[in-house]
Amino acid sequence: MAAAVNCHADQTQQPCPDTIRWTGGSTLDNILPSGLLRTTFQTLRLDAVAVEIIAILTANSIPVVLVKGPATVHYLYADDPHTRSYRDIDLVVAPADFVSTQQCLAAHGCGLDRGDLHPAESAITLEVPLTHERSGAAIDVHQGFHGVQDWNAWWDMLSTTAVDFSIADALVRIPDAPATALIVALHNAVQTRSSREDDDLERALNIFDHATWVEAVARADALGCRSAFVDGIARHKSGPDLLERLDLDVPASLVGALERSALTDESLSLRYGLHVVHRLQRTEGSGRRLRQAFHLVFPSADELRYRYPVAKRGRAGLVAARVYRPLKFLVYAPRVAVTLLKAARASRHS
Repeated sequence: MAAAVNCHADQTQQPCPDTIRWTGGSTLDNILPSGLLRTTFQTLRLDAVAVEIIAILTANSIPVVLVKGPATVHYLYADDPHTRSYRDIDLVVAPADFVSTQQCLAAHGCGLDRGDLHPAESAITLEVPLTHERSGAAIDVHQGFHGVQDWNAWWDMLSTTAVDFSIADALVRIPDAPATALIVALHNAVQTRSSREDDDLERALNIFDHATWVEAVARADALGCRSAFVDGIARHKSGPDLLERLDLDVPASLVGALERSALTDESLSLRYGLHVVHRLQRTEGSGRRLRQAFHLVFPSADELRYRYPVAKRGRAGLVAARVYRPLKFLVYAPRVAVTLLKAARASRHS
């Protein structure tokens, strides 16, 4: 990675209040009963950490937008905010600040769960997980989002339309209503979605007015992610009604065909493969593309340890992971290629 940025540890850092400091899941389970109290405690803890982290980044001239959790609750669960908990802190930064953000937070007590990525790996990585060591809070730093191919355009849209929002007695920037509608729809298009994403979309369909959805469509078009946007909405039982009101058809796209196909064991590999292909296509220069492709097949040691538990078992385990990674590509490549061809044909005839 590049040389570490000069983060100023004494600037505007706001430590978590002692009253909400936490040291692990087992402690929380022993102290708090299930239900409202635990949800409230978790929200307070994460909001306090979010304020601290955002203050650190702001002091180091790194703009940031807080997405998902607090924004989702604000827009969609205002009538009963305690019914919607969140488990981590999701931050979006500009792709140009992606590496320096990790370095800055690592210098302020946030462990890099994924380790130090090689620059070629970082260029195709959607997000990196960190852990706030003092509180145990999970932090995801994003440079892009599901279904969005142009991450610079994503950041430009998100940062220029973000609004001020108060949490833990501090102002932070969160997405506006149309951006939140777009995020909820894109998140529902992810194959690993849970009932929570479906509930969020149901509330969004009922709460956001027609003008908000029209603007969300316009932004999806500007970002080139209409396919994922429509696919996410179409997955909900009430989605087709909204698509009809917006005069939108489910697009005949490769991604859409994959999303609507039967989910198989390799479905996640397919989505990851498509993501990598898109990132390589947007990379300028054959040399950079080759380096990214090489590090995809032969990742760094930290990336192997993150993805494969065996790689954490000393040198022998790391060697085993290094051998397994390219072999996995060779085994899955024919199956993935056949599925991609079938999906491409389906998209042309849909």
